[in-house]
Amino acid sequence: MKFNITQKYDFSYKQEIISFWEKYLPGTPPERFDWMTKGNPAGSAIWFLAFEENTGELAGMISLMPSTLFINGQVVRAGIMGDFVVADRYRVFGPALQLIKTVITNMPGLGMKFIYTIPNRESEKLTKRAGFKKAIKLKTYAKPINLFYYLKKYFPTFIAKIAAPLSDVLLRLFFRESNISTDGVFEEVDAPDGLFDEFWEKIRSMTRGPIGEHNLQFINWRYLKNPRQPFRIIRYKEDSKKLSGYIIFNTENNRIEIYDIVSLNDKHTDLLLKKTIEITRKENFQSICFTVPDNGEWAKKLRSFGFFDAKNYMDVYYFLDSGISLDGWNFLQGARNI
Repeated sequence: MKFNITQKYDFSYKQEIISFWEKYLPGTPPERFDWMTKGNPAGSAIWFLAFEENTGELAGMISLMPSTLFINGQVVRAGIMGDFVVADRYRVFGPALQLIKTVITNMPGLGMKFIYTIPNRESEKLTKRAGFKKAIKLKTYAKPINLFYYLKKYFPTFIAKIAAPLSDVLLRLFFRESNISTDGVFEEVDAPDGLFDEFWEKIRSMTRGPIGEHNLQFINWRYLKNPRQPFRIIRYKEDSKKLSGYIIFNTENNRIEIYDIVSLNDKHTDLLLKKTIEITRKENFQSICFTVPDNGEWAKKLRSFGFFDAKNYMDVYYFLDSGISLDGWNFLQGARNI
């Protein structure tokens, strides 16, 4: 069997792509297609579609979401590879490997210096065969908040009711949050303002390792206009005029899941974490979780706040031009293609 692969930027195969989502990526809202093609400051998503040569049938696809990274002041255009799907009948002798290699071959023409992806277990071997290398292992850390919900699984209800508040007090004393005094101003914002752009310029000038785009246009598109998940933003001001940091999270499945934290220093990061834990308690969510690189400062910090290893791991793979270094890449959930 032979396959022809075409590269698309437009809406001509929108319905076919949505039909693939419905069949192979259930739960993906159709509105995601428009979100992927409009509003991203780095540009519209690019689709690679594989058609069986004789029948013209759509056999598989990959999306490439443009992304901007800043490495030591240098602007680097990247791509996030996702939506890797091959129709059932073409899984064995199909276009899977050809699709990935075509994406790699087209990197120079797209002006991209590197591509990264988080493959599932089924596509991980193909990703490596195509030449991708493992960059980062991500690990999810979780902190139980509603202890009664967890204790009642293992103890009678009356014991869980007594033990939950006592356990909560002891855990708060033991972990870092009890040693942080909350000062400054915290505000939940529905419409980020120009302070975010001003803050981003300061962060960008301070950061030496790779960091993704965080300007106002990106925040609005990536989070507030995202059709797949609702997001909330809490900003922090050490004084009344300038932004000192912010945290972005969603609240699906009765938990808070952190996607991004950006702050001027470690103290502000601690304050934002503590504030988010307080929100989790006040609004009676069961837990709070955060997926971070497993061998860096983030993992150490989360453990000091009482987060534990939730046994959920993901590997980030990359393919890049020589001369690009990813050392110190602070890869958080917000850098994913969702």
